[in-house]
Amino acid sequence: MTWKKLSLSICPIVISAIAAVTASAQLSDTIGTLKFFYDYNKRNILASAEKMTEANYGFKPSPDIRSFGEVLGHIADVNFMTCSAMKNEAIPNKESVEKTAKTKDDFLKALKASYDYCDGAFANLTEATMKETYKVRDRERPKAGVVIMNTQHGMEHYGNLVIYLRMKGIVPPSSEAAPQPPAPKTDQSKPPQFELETYQLGFLRKGPNHGSGTKEEAEKIQAGHMANINKMAADGKLFAAGPMGDNGDLRGIFIFRGISLEEAKMLAAEDPAIKANRLKLDLVPWMAAPKGIGVKLMDEYKKNPKVPMTMAKHHFVLLQRNPKATAGSSAEMQKLQLAHLWNVRQLLDEGKAVAAGPVGNAGNLAGIFVFATESMEEAKAWAENDPMVKAGHLVAEIHPWYVAREVWPR
Repeated sequence: MTWKKLSLSICPIVISAIAAVTASAQLSDTIGTLKFFYDYNKRNILASAEKMTEANYGFKPSPDIRSFGEVLGHIADVNFMTCSAMKNEAIPNKESVEKTAKTKDDFLKALKASYDYCDGAFANLTEATMKETYKVRDRERPKAGVVIMNTQHGMEHYGNLVIYLRMKGIVPPSSEAAPQPPAPKTDQSKPPQFELETYQLGFLRKGPNHGSGTKEEAEKIQAGHMANINKMAADGKLFAAGPMGDNGDLRGIFIFRGISLEEAKMLAAEDPAIKANRLKLDLVPWMAAPKGIGVKLMDEYKKNPKVPMTMAKHHFVLLQRNPKATAGSSAEMQKLQLAHLWNVRQLLDEGKAVAAGPVGNAGNLAGIFVFATESMEEAKAWAENDPMVKAGHLVAEIHPWYVAREVWPR
């Protein structure tokens, strides 16, 4: 890549940005802002490179665009190019990273090297250097342009990386929950406190007539199914609902609040898909934290039935008792259960779990986690870290689940 080609592609952005900088009476504030965005880009881009699996470095959302790895290589190439101009040095990388790197390790090493190189340029950025020029062929250009170009270019391509990560079910670094301050030391020799509420939890599963009939019949029944869901919500009975994201026997989840199990059964029995035996519903009481699932959204829905809802991918975890597990002594099991409860408390406090709690009258089903992550890998890691799962007494069955983000209390 040549300077001529690169400068032509960003010329309007650089010119307008330079004008803004030179017109500012507080250049030092502008420098601080540019350094902030450089650090922000560096942190998110490097973290994205780490999070993507080796197998997906060649992934392209479309055949005619760069792969994930090539985007990283392009960022590294432009880092070397812009920061060499800031330093008045020759470009240090002799060959394009985008064209020569092959593996995740290749791209990561080159990307880190490019940021190590740029760290010095940004650390030494001053009002004086912003006003200096550098030479491209026979023309002098202001250094402010390449400084702004570096930060703008990083933001542009981090946006690309976000899409690649989302398409592979990975949460981008900038969308992760903010690190929480260390919690004050607590006495973990006693069970943690939870604010629990009893909900009626409905499992919509394939019925004996699932997939039968004509396309027209299926569309009519689906329309009636959605109308019944809306009616239960409008009546203030159904507080959360959504379909599963896989194609298994479990098709969707209902969460009823403020009614008995029998009332929930009667409401759901009116569903056309259940009447037609395309779906069947299993209901169990769920004593879950936090209290108030769906309450705030319900209040807003009553005021405005068209209130916007953000359907988002979560992961629904069924904690099944393992009948083959060998129980330890009473003291050992109590210690394990206590560790399990503190793990649940931590998952809720960190925002990884948006809901959790035990179920009743459900055979081997002991409890439920709802994880606020789009990544199956993260959900699996969080579930398998539970002490009762680690010890083999519980087995985690995980399903992607789409439900409105707004149903969870904040």
